[in-house]
Amino acid sequence: MHTIEPGGQPAAPAEPLPWAYAQQMATPVVEPRASRADLARCAVVTLALFAVLGCLAGWLWSVWADPPQFVVTRNGAVMGAIEAGRSFGPDVVFSAITVVAGLTLGSLLGWRYGRVGWLLPVLAAVAAGIAAIIAWRLGIALGPPDPATALQDASTGDLVPERLDVHARGLLLLWPVAALVGVIASISANSGQMASRSGHSL
Repeated sequence: MHTIEPGGQPAAPAEPLPWAYAQQMATPVVEPRASRADLARCAVVTLALFAVLGCLAGWLWSVWADPPQFVVTRNGAVMGAIEAGRSFGPDVVFSAITVVAGLTLGSLLGWRYGRVGWLLPVLAAVAAGIAAIIAWRLGIALGPPDPATALQDASTGDLVPERLDVHARGLLLLWPVAALVGVIASISANSGQMASRSGHSL
């Protein structure tokens, strides 16, 4: 096939692409499947990171949460209406830390180990559930002691904080939910970028 250049001179004939090269250009890029070593590494890293994050979250919860306080009287201790209304403050702090931690680590794991496939969301959910228990129990241990014990050495008029706890236990499920959302969102974003790059290469 010949074409005419703007100057009127015939251009060199355009040579067709070799069939093998054209077929290679049209074939979408496929990520290689994860090996058993990759699966094992993903499992160890996921469990370890969520365990560490659970410890960090429990410590932050014990520092940032502000539980309501009892006022020591001669007959024991009482809690006013205003303080009682702050009982769910620690739950709000726990939820905020959970959502940020779960989404962040889930997104990082989805970006790094997305090729593992369906096993990654399962691992993330299980590991996040373990992190929830670690954060909950560690926060209680690091937080204020049992008021009954603190009252033994308290004087009239002293303020004794309530023991830190998650009153709505269903909030513990926020850990696996946030982790799953982060993993799935990250994998979907990476898949879209790969499809876009594959389309540009055609």
